[in-house]
Amino acid sequence: MPQATPSRQGQARTSSKAGGCENPGNNALRQLRLRRFWTQADFAAAFEARSRQIGRPLSLSVRQVRRWESDNPPLPLPAYQAVLEALFGVPIERMGFQPRWPREESGLPDTGSGVPAQAHRGAGVTRSPQDDQEGHDPVKRRQFMTGAVALGSGAGVREPYREAGYQAPDYQGSTHQDPANRGTAEANLRLAEHRVAAPGAARVDSSLVAGYAAITEQHRALYWSVPASSMFAPVAAHSELGVGLLRAADSPALRTRLALPVAESALLAARMAFFDLQQPRLADSCFAVALDAAREAADRALTGAVLAHMAFVPAFAGRARRARDLIARAHDESAAAIGAVQRSWMYAVESEIEARLGDAAASGELISRSEDALGALGSPGHGGAPAWLDFYDASRLTGFKGYCRMAAGRTHEAAAALEYTLRTLQPSAGKQRSVTLADLAHVRAQQGELEESARLLGSAIGQLHRSWYATGVDRVDAVRRRLAALNTPARVLATVEEARYALERVRP
Repeated sequence: MPQATPSRQGQARTSSKAGGCENPGNNALRQLRLRRFWTQADFAAAFEARSRQIGRPLSLSVRQVRRWESDNPPLPLPAYQAVLEALFGVPIERMGFQPRWPREESGLPDTGSGVPAQAHRGAGVTRSPQDDQEGHDPVKRRQFMTGAVALGSGAGVREPYREAGYQAPDYQGSTHQDPANRGTAEANLRLAEHRVAAPGAARVDSSLVAGYAAITEQHRALYWSVPASSMFAPVAAHSELGVGLLRAADSPALRTRLALPVAESALLAARMAFFDLQQPRLADSCFAVALDAAREAADRALTGAVLAHMAFVPAFAGRARRARDLIARAHDESAAAIGAVQRSWMYAVESEIEARLGDAAASGELISRSEDALGALGSPGHGGAPAWLDFYDASRLTGFKGYCRMAAGRTHEAAAALEYTLRTLQPSAGKQRSVTLADLAHVRAQQGELEESARLLGSAIGQLHRSWYATGVDRVDAVRRRLAALNTPARVLATVEEARYALERVRP
């Protein structure tokens, strides 16, 4: 292939612009990242790991990832191109970059540049040495601004945190104080009154706040029918938008009103990241935004709910002290600000945490408190649930109860509670139904009813085909291991294993 000339390069660039290729940001690369549910920091870490695997160890900073996802992304160096193609499995052109030199094909002669064409095959494109002016920062940067919520640039997000009185992580690699350990005054998102919004920032007024809140409400409703693998990116983007709007708002009253739906949006993103998609690091980032926004809104009930959700993360990892500390903070921050339904839910959450951590007695006591709280719903002074608490009711309470009784070995009580949950769950509660079926299968295995356990497990897997839920998959796999340990007949296990294998093929 003849060597490309500068005039032909210029023609190619001109035709590219004429063809409407100037999109806002490098959406192709961004979507490749988001489909893997990676933050920009996760992308950098995966890139470095992949580079070591293919024998080309390289460093990548979050700042460089931002440049690659910008409106005018610089073409990566050839070595970086090779790793990107190995990481994503697509040519560099499909990542939104515009190579300045034509792709070389295998078996072609020397290009005349002094470097054989074959030497460039790893990167997928050839580059002129004069074009290799793009620098990179060799320092490994793992921390990123939590307000970016795994999407795009953090511009305009760091400053509100810094002015709020604590050191937030930025793209230069600094770290931040644990958000759950900060007081309200230090953890809010308030801007100094003298700050002027960035040029081009949206004008935040009452209608904008109402519109943002309406979208948040729609996302909450869609969660029950749209797969989380499709929902997460728009919800996280909505949360990120909210953080930017908080920065632009110059009225304390408007900031307070806006902060509430921002907190709700970030909490929904965190729940999907952790429970639906098994991405605890991503969930932590979303939880941090939700916590700060709830405190900015001065909403103690929502603050308590965020902290209670955060407690699940260390509880699932067996970190007892951290989980108990977070749930205690949740009770402290929401005391006297919540109604009967939320109080019941928080006790139920704590009961599951204690069951996971092996304290059956504490778990049983907390379930009793949860039942008492929900039973007091009709009493004077006991309010109902806030709109965002749409994931809890009496049927969910018995689901928590069944799990706790199962963990304590009280199988008859567990089975009764779980069967009640299956009868009373709303049709939209497909994800919870898979968890409940798996838990009931676990109980039947404890009771020695191995074939019935396998039948229930098949029903749980069938439900997961309709409503994928990572937490449900974990529960199914726990029962599979138990059935194998109990010497379940091979013909019974084979049916379960075949169904589980089929489920893996539809994993998001």
